Amino acid sequence: MKYLSENFDRLHFTESRLGNPVVEGRTICIPVHGVLPMMGHPLMGGGPRLLSGKLLFRGVATSRRGVTEYIGDPKNPDGFKDEYLVEDLPPNPSESGDCRMYLFEGLFEDPVAWVDWDVLAESFELIIDE
Repeated sequence: MKYLSENFDRLHFTESRLGNPVVEGRTICIPVHGVLPMMGHPLMGGGPRLLSGKLLFRGVATSRRGVTEYIGDPKNPDGFKDEYLVEDLPPNPSESGDCRMYLFEGLFEDPVAWVDWDVLAESFELIIDE
């Protein structure tokens, strides 16, 4: 495994698949498949490639997801259900002092849905499966 701190703004998530988060205290770990490093990211040295691993957020003040489930096959959907919001842990305003907002989107695996996610956290690490 390879651990990379920050460089979040140089990751492209739109075509990625996101799994269910694992919450431990104020830390959230989200499985990800198909995230793409962009120009300037330390992993671009070998050229563009899709990565799989985990998104690790520490010191999380809030984690909210807008979830829009597909109706039928997501490759050819019959429409979408109404969006609903999920909070992965109770908001903790006292944690928000040294935090940064991380915004990303992608295909949520279970339930199969489009997800817009925002995490307010102290730090971010990308853990790459190798």
